[in-house]
Amino acid sequence: FGELPIHKIENADEKALHASIVRSVEQIMDTKKKLAEAANERDRDFWTNKCNVLEDAIDQAVYRLYDLTPDEIKLIENS
Repeated sequence: FGELPIHKIENADEKALHASIVRSVEQIMDTKKKLAEAANERDRDFWTNKCNVLEDAIDQAVYRLYDLTPDEIKLIENS
C-alpha cells in the first residue's frame, strides 16, 4: 500500500464538509451505543438504519472533499 492522501482543509466549503463529517462520526458513535442497548428487533433495525444513513452521509462528504469523479466513486464502492 502507498501513502494515504490526506487532504488539507483550505477554504470555508471544505471546513463545512469537515465539520459535517465530524458531526456524523459523533452521531454514529452515539447511535452504536444505542444499538448495543436496543431491547428488541424493531429498535435494532431503527439504530442500524440510522448508522447506515450516517455512514452514507460521511461517504458522500468525503467524495466531495476529495472531488472524486463518478468513476472513482464507483471504483471505491465496488471494491
